[in-house]
Amino acid sequence: MDFSVEISRIEGLLGRYLTDEEKQQATFWRRGRALSEGQNSPAAQILLEMLQDYVDEAQGKLSGFEYPEDAALRAAHSLAFTANNFYQRLLSDVQRAIDTTNETPEFIKKAFSRVSPIEES
Repeated sequence: MDFSVEISRIEGLLGRYLTDEEKQQATFWRRGRALSEGQNSPAAQILLEMLQDYVDEAQGKLSGFEYPEDAALRAAHSLAFTANNFYQRLLSDVQRAIDTTNETPEFIKKAFSRVSPIEES
């Protein structure tokens, strides 16, 4: 997702450009918010199940080899290791992004504190 419009809005409210680090922090925080909103959806659960199925399938293929020196075994092991590593890193990164939403970055708080509430007549 492209958060450049939101970043531009924050920059406008602050009256300055965000540093590269602040842009990364804002993007990661926004991704975490988006992920937390959909993490319990049926689609998210199906996606995780499908990814786990890929890992299980790759690991299951390892049991069909007779000779440990077999090049195909080494390739299957590499695939299983990579699939599992990818799956674990994805879960970790998603959870870390969601965890960042517990605390709104100070510069974002500061930007939106400058927005005056709409006065009711």
